[in-house]
Amino acid sequence: MDKVVLSIDPGSVSAAFSIITLNQEVIRCSDMPLKNNRIDYETFINTLSQYEIIKAAIEDVHAAPQQGVSSTFAFGYASGAFYGILMALHIPIQKLRPSVWKGMLNISSKEDSLKKAKELFPNYTDLKLKKDHNRAESLLMAYLACKTIAQ
Repeated sequence: MDKVVLSIDPGSVSAAFSIITLNQEVIRCSDMPLKNNRIDYETFINTLSQYEIIKAAIEDVHAAPQQGVSSTFAFGYASGAFYGILMALHIPIQKLRPSVWKGMLNISSKEDSLKKAKELFPNYTDLKLKKDHNRAESLLMAYLACKTIAQ
């Protein structure tokens, strides 16, 4: 079994994750599994158990002033659940601040994320629509996590 890196672009329903090899080969990139319009954490954990994950990169997110109370709670709940899952599975976590990791890749928009992911992962062709930016960002965070392992 290859050693892989996991990355998570958290969200309450729009979350995505990627699993790539240390050579940046995409093993899996998808939206989080949902059940009854909520993240299906059990399915996510079962997916993770299929891989030898040596590191997880997760976007270090915070509540935004324009978010409503309910969406802020759901967002925080999902983000905390991801941290809990990673800790329970003993997967080392690398937090990536959005402004820092996006700055490293010169990204300032959803379109930039899609364009950069297509450039870095030309064989992964499932980034066609603007709504695919969460998957693109999870790929980009996995890419950066691999780069820090190689150093």
